[in-house]
Amino acid sequence: MKLFAVFCAVSFIPLFYMASIYYKYSINMLETEIGKEAIEQSSQAKNRLDSYVSELIRTSNMIRYDSNIKQLLTRMPGDYDPETVQSVLETKQLFSLLGNIRDDLEGIFFVNDNEFVVYGATRSVANTSYPFYEQDWLQNLMYYYKPAFSPIHPQDYVDGRPVLSFASNVKELGGLRNNGMLILDFSPDTLYSKIVPNGDAREFLILTNYDEWLGRKEPGAGFLHDPALHHRIRSTSSGYFPHPTEGGNRLIGFHTSESTGWKVLYVLDFGLLIERYNQIRFQLFGFVLVATGFIVLAALGFSKSLTKPLRRMERMMKEVEKGDLTVRFRENRSDEIGRLGKRFNQMLVQLKLFQEQVYAASEKEYKLKMLHQNAQMQALQAQINPHFLYNSLNTITVIGEIYHAREIVTVSNALSDMFRYSMTGERTVMLKQELQHVQAYLSILQVRYIDRFQCDIDVAPSYRSCIMLKLILQPIVENCMVHGFHNKREQGKIVIRADRSGDRMHIRIQDNGSGMSEEELDRVRASLRPNLDHRVEEGELRQGIGLRNVSQRLHLHYGQGGGLHIDSKVNEGTTVHIVFPLIKENTE
Repeated sequence: MKLFAVFCAVSFIPLFYMASIYYKYSINMLETEIGKEAIEQSSQAKNRLDSYVSELIRTSNMIRYDSNIKQLLTRMPGDYDPETVQSVLETKQLFSLLGNIRDDLEGIFFVNDNEFVVYGATRSVANTSYPFYEQDWLQNLMYYYKPAFSPIHPQDYVDGRPVLSFASNVKELGGLRNNGMLILDFSPDTLYSKIVPNGDAREFLILTNYDEWLGRKEPGAGFLHDPALHHRIRSTSSGYFPHPTEGGNRLIGFHTSESTGWKVLYVLDFGLLIERYNQIRFQLFGFVLVATGFIVLAALGFSKSLTKPLRRMERMMKEVEKGDLTVRFRENRSDEIGRLGKRFNQMLVQLKLFQEQVYAASEKEYKLKMLHQNAQMQALQAQINPHFLYNSLNTITVIGEIYHAREIVTVSNALSDMFRYSMTGERTVMLKQELQHVQAYLSILQVRYIDRFQCDIDVAPSYRSCIMLKLILQPIVENCMVHGFHNKREQGKIVIRADRSGDRMHIRIQDNGSGMSEEELDRVRASLRPNLDHRVEEGELRQGIGLRNVSQRLHLHYGQGGGLHIDSKVNEGTTVHIVFPLIKENTE
């Protein structure tokens, strides 16, 4: 009896224990398998969405780079010259052809900055005077650097039905700013059917970036508006989780689209799947009851001999993840685990060597980069250090005061101020100091060219304490005088304005001079493109501080955060636009 009791205790206690472990394990495995299925289904739908968006981008690019679209970028509403009419007709033919090929389109619209509208592939006549740029849904898309979808909005410019707009910017060839928008409209239901063509539509849902749902919402789908559900989906790119709803628990698997950021959900009724798998689980449970007693002892011994060194290696890997490459797997075994340990040790040796090589290479590259940038900056600023003239100008000022030559005093004082300003060692100054430097320069020219020009400075006091790179404005004003007013008989005018946009400061210098032709403007813009490898030649030093000098110094100092842009029209004038990060002087 005692032997029987011991046998029962030895047999049934582990058996019941293993049965309970298996029961919990089977439940977890069931949820894991269902979760994997949900993730796989949502991943496939996500891939179809990304493929669909890639096709839309190719279609948009074909339209954006069409020569007729480029012709229409600068047209005004009411332009009916033959060239414009021909471009409009050919563009409409292209839109109609795309509308015949793609049954998902609800319309194609091109709107330039002048609100000149061309459309096609619509169900009815569109309102070409519709104020597109006043719509919130389009204003949000104008600042995207790549094509993107809008929120669902009524198509008020055609028939008012709800649509999603796929909008992209259109620029002139070589241009830096947007000149128009290309808009492709789609019905939300049609777009959804392209992503989920064959499956049960109730199982798939799509959450857009604007917290709007695409798909068929069955009765009891109020859980879609649960803030906790939105937060959980937004907090990671993919996954699965059970979620309580009015109609019972559901398992939700989701993936994030790389091209749109939308969340593609696959929703399963968890209760129905549990019932379907219960029968199989009970059958396996009976088999486990029989098999566990025979394999438990052998399994324990074998698993221990196998898992112990692997866990040791796992702990070592965690140490490696923390940065310790000195750990080693020391196990004298000739089986697969022993060979794995040797490979692990070899890998650590190679990683240590590679780490040292990368550190040495990055340190060398950093030093070379800093030396190169310092040399570039010193070469450019070497053009603005006229120390040898400062003392001479002070002498001329004294002579002018003795002989009551007011013009000499004015010019000498202004030049002294300019040279004193240029000789200071600071790279950056306040905006008001730059403006004073410009005024000193203009006071010299007023002596030479009496009433030939005027300069208006429209800069708010709050902006004058902003920090900017030194000797930026005067070279541009000098260009206005030398090139803009060279052959101009009427009075010239220069306007300097400053404003901010977000964390950027914008300064515009505008003149009413002779301007430039398109060819001249293209050459100037080409010379202003950042080129850190450009070497400053002696000829450039003799030419003084020009636009290229200013552009390169802005790029060297601010990187991508600073720049210089120029626009000009013949007989209308030139505008130079300077951008740099907004930094204010600490007044405490």
